[in-house]
Amino acid sequence: MHHRTSTRRMRAPRRAGFTIVEVLVAVMILSVGVLGLAGAAAVVTKMMGSSEMRSDASAVAGARFESLRSTRCPIVSGSAGGAGITERWSVAPIGTAGYRMYEVVDSVRYQSRDGLRSQAYRSVVQCLP
Repeated sequence: MHHRTSTRRMRAPRRAGFTIVEVLVAVMILSVGVLGLAGAAAVVTKMMGSSEMRSDASAVAGARFESLRSTRCPIVSGSAGGAGITERWSVAPIGTAGYRMYEVVDSVRYQSRDGLRSQAYRSVVQCLP
């Protein structure tokens, strides 16, 4: 009986706090979350850059269509480039010649982070007499 009481006294008193295993698990969970946020931020940044280039390409095509609308007939095909964006447009007459209507397809190429991209825009243009 004396032997049992002595083993109880040899045990260390239980302390409040975290074990090392609990701390390591918490650190691992936190690091996975932080890495996920960093990856999401990289994807969002990439998407913002590519949408800016698409917006610039769209603005170039829109300006080309407006330029062709203010041109006297006949409208001709052509190409142009500058500021990292090149464009090539083709013109095809539509219907009768009396209306001076043309279908214009403007292919715009631009450099993005993923490489060279191309976008085609289509519009109907009525030129000046």
